Amino acid sequence: MKAALYARYSTELQSADSITDQHRVCERFVEREGFTVTARYSDAAISGGTTERPGYQELLAAARRGEFEVIVAEDTSRLWRNMCEQAPRLAELRDLGVHVVTASGGVDSRQPGFEMLVAVNGVVAEGQRREAAYRTRRGLDGLARRGKPTGGRAYGYISARDGTTGEREIHTEQSETVRQIFTWYAGGKSPRWIAGELNSLGVPSSGASWNRTSERLNAKRKRGWVPTAIHGDVRRGTGILNNRAYIGQIVWGRSTWRRSAVNSKQRRWQINDSGEVVTHIDERLRIVPQSLWESVKSRQTRITGMTIKLRSVIKRNGRLPRHVLSGLLGCEECGGTFKRLNGRGEYGCASHADGGNSACGNGLRVSGKLAERKLLGEVAAEMLSAEGVALLERKIREHLRAQALLPKVEAAPTCQATKKQAEIDQLRSFMKTGTLSQAVAQAAIEQAE
Repeated sequence: MKAALYARYSTELQSADSITDQHRVCERFVEREGFTVTARYSDAAISGGTTERPGYQELLAAARRGEFEVIVAEDTSRLWRNMCEQAPRLAELRDLGVHVVTASGGVDSRQPGFEMLVAVNGVVAEGQRREAAYRTRRGLDGLARRGKPTGGRAYGYISARDGTTGEREIHTEQSETVRQIFTWYAGGKSPRWIAGELNSLGVPSSGASWNRTSERLNAKRKRGWVPTAIHGDVRRGTGILNNRAYIGQIVWGRSTWRRSAVNSKQRRWQINDSGEVVTHIDERLRIVPQSLWESVKSRQTRITGMTIKLRSVIKRNGRLPRHVLSGLLGCEECGGTFKRLNGRGEYGCASHADGGNSACGNGLRVSGKLAERKLLGEVAAEMLSAEGVALLERKIREHLRAQALLPKVEAAPTCQATKKQAEIDQLRSFMKTGTLSQAVAQAAIEQAE
């Protein structure tokens, strides 16, 4: 019988020699059974709880092409640790006439009672996978509650496993960058501007020196700083601006990634109950002064409030226009509006574009850049004219006075004018009664006026 060998191990913490060792065990079994090995497949550092395994998918594709008659693995857990995948795949292989045999564990689909044995093995393998995840998290929870490092890396620090003391330590150069980021943001700079400035200064991005199993992630990290690495997500506590370790607060268990029962590579993020969150203070790890931290949080709160208001406006009035001239250009022929027509940025009559010549015969297309340059140029000329600037100043002063943000400079002249008017009225009274001559009174009135 033609046989295909399959081997797999779960994490990068295991030895890469595991693949070779498993294949060797399978080859001994194949030799005893008299099979002929036609292909070898493997997956390194990938869980058996997911079907997203290149070697596994190649194995299935070859089975569907009829390239072998039996699959040999050290144990069924190497093929599957998920009953949602194991049961339908075994049924498919049976229909294809492909048997599954293990070098250890005694599973052989050629033997009677195979279904019961492989089902028991599958349940045990899936349970072991879940138990391993539970024990790992339980151990980390214990370390966190004792104030011990729980692993992981954070920009600005040297991880416990990379240091010499066995504790997390502050990274001198990176901590300066962290303080600079907080200072820039508190001063009004945007995360996009900050990322661009750090890249122009040649500052290595967070995680640029970390080696990951994914070449795509390694390449992404080494491209430079991106805004999301800075602003992150306030609710999740991600991003440099939200890392409470910078003020000496070590938080563990804030959230959890729940893996899908069907595919362990698919995860769903959720916030944990407060009772699961472990927090302790370690001033030794503070990088950012408290006043600077609070300034950043204050600005984030203001921006969040503005975002909420904007979303409510969009929900009430509809989404804002995507382009400067959206909804502002009209068709002279049919009275409809011009809309963006294609990826080249051209505007044209919406009626003509949607209904053809019968709806509107105006097939004119206008370059968006040309229209914006012409129309916005006219607007700018009007706004920056002497009359426009004067009108703007007057409107701003009226608005600020209404908001009690400018002193009412007219108060003093108004008071002086009232006094002078009273003086003029008195002079006129003196002139009428003859107390003052008309010439003297008139001269005094003119001076007062």
